[in-house]
Amino acid sequence: MTYRERRERRAERLREWAEKREQRSTQAFTTVHTIADGIPFGQPILVGHHSEGRHRRDAERIENNMRRGIEDSRKAADMESRADTIEAQLDRSIYFDDEDAIDRLRERIADLEAQRDRIKAYNATCRKGTPDLSLLDAKQQGEIATILRVVPYQSKGGAFPAYALSGINGNIARNKKRIEEIEWREKRQQEAEDKGGVTVRGSNGYVNITFAEHPGRPMINALKAAGFGWRRGTWGGYAERLPIDCPPDVDADVWASIRQQLSR
Repeated sequence: MTYRERRERRAERLREWAEKREQRSTQAFTTVHTIADGIPFGQPILVGHHSEGRHRRDAERIENNMRRGIEDSRKAADMESRADTIEAQLDRSIYFDDEDAIDRLRERIADLEAQRDRIKAYNATCRKGTPDLSLLDAKQQGEIATILRVVPYQSKGGAFPAYALSGINGNIARNKKRIEEIEWREKRQQEAEDKGGVTVRGSNGYVNITFAEHPGRPMINALKAAGFGWRRGTWGGYAERLPIDCPPDVDADVWASIRQQLSR
C-alpha cells in the first residue's frame, strides 16, 4: 500500500468514525426530547410528591444525554475537518511512491521556472522605469499589487523584491532534489527486485536493507526491534543486532536472503 493510499484510507476511517459519532449524537438528543416530552412544560420538581424521584432521574438523564450529544457532535465535526484536511493535502501533494511522481514534479518545476521568467522579465521593465504588468499572470499581478500596497519599501520601482525570486529558486531546487531521491529509490528497489525481493548493502557492520515491495508489518517490527530505522527508502542499522533465526510471521525466504547477503 502506497503512502497516498494509506492517507486516503485514513480519511475514509475518519469519515466513518464521524458518521458513527453523529448517529450517537442524534440518538442522545432524541432521548432528551423523548424524556422532556413526558414532562409538562415548566413543571417543577414536586418535593415530597411520589413523582419526585422519577422527575429527578429524568432531569439527570436529560443532562447526561445533552452532554453526550454535544460531545459526540463536536467529535464528529472534528473528524470531518481532519478528513477534509487530509484530502486537501492529497490534492496538492506529490509523494515519493506515487506512480507519476517524477512527471508531476517535472510539471511543477516547469511551472515554477515559468513564474520565475515572468518575474524576471517584469522586473527588467521596472528597472527601465516602464513596469509592464502584462508580462505577469493574474496571480502575480495580485501579488505585486499587495506588495506595493502593504510593503512598498521592499520594492524598487514597482519590481518584485529579491526574496520572491529566491523563494521560487529554492522551490525549484527542492523539487529537483526530490526527483533525484525518487530515481535513487527506484534504482535501489529495482536492485532488490533483481535479487529476489531484498538487497543488503553496507560496511563496517552498518547495513542498509532495501525491499522491492512493502515487506509487511512482521518484518518491519523485526527490524525495529533490532534497532533499524527508516530513511530514504531503506532500513539502516547494525547487522550484528539482527537475529539469526527467522522472527515469527516473517517470510522465511526473504529472511534467508538477508542472512545470506550479510554473510558475504
